[in-house]
Amino acid sequence: DDIYSGMAIFEMIFKLFSTNVGAFVLVCLLAAVTSSADSFLLSSGLTFSRDIVKPFLNPAASDKELIFWSRFFVLIAGGMGFAFAIIISDVVNLWLIGLILSTSIMLIPYFFAWFSKRMNTEGVIAGMIAGVTTTVAWLLFKSPYDIRSVWIGIGANIICSLVVCFLTKKPDYESVMKTYYWSPAFKDIKNIP
Repeated sequence: DDIYSGMAIFEMIFKLFSTNVGAFVLVCLLAAVTSSADSFLLSSGLTFSRDIVKPFLNPAASDKELIFWSRFFVLIAGGMGFAFAIIISDVVNLWLIGLILSTSIMLIPYFFAWFSKRMNTEGVIAGMIAGVTTTVAWLLFKSPYDIRSVWIGIGANIICSLVVCFLTKKPDYESVMKTYYWSPAFKDIKNIP
C-alpha cells in the first residue's frame, strides 16, 4: 500500500492497535499538542509584556496595560499558530515545528541566564530574533545542505547574542545574581542539579 507520509503515524497506530486503543493514542497525541500550545501561547504573551513592553516600550506600564499586551500577543501568537496549522498538513509535523522554533528561540537565552555573567537583555533579544528568523528561513528553504533547521537557529542565536552583548552595556551585578546558577540566592536550594 502507498501511504501518504503525513498519514503514516496514523496508519501505524490503527494497524498496531485496536480501534479503541488507536483512538486513545490519537487523543493523547492531540492532548500533548494542545498542552504544548497553551504553554507556548501564555509564555509568549508574558515574555512580550514583561521583557519587551515593560523595559523598552513603556517602563511605567501598569499591570492592566501589561495584561492587555500579554493578551494581545497571545492573540498574535495564536494567529501565527493557526496559520501554521493551516499550512502544515499533519499534527506531528506541526508539533515538531513548534518544538524546533521554541528550542531555537528559548534554549540559548535560558542557558545564558543561568550560566553567564556577561549576557544582557539586548543580546538575548537579538539572539532570539536571529534564531527564529534563521530557523523559519531554513524551514522555508527545505533545510539546504542537509543541516537541520534547529541547529542553524541555535547557532544564529548564540552568535548574535554574543556579538550584541559584547557591543552593548554589561548588566549590573544585582540583575545577574537574580538568575545566575552559582548566585548566593541559590546556594541553599537542594534540588537544583
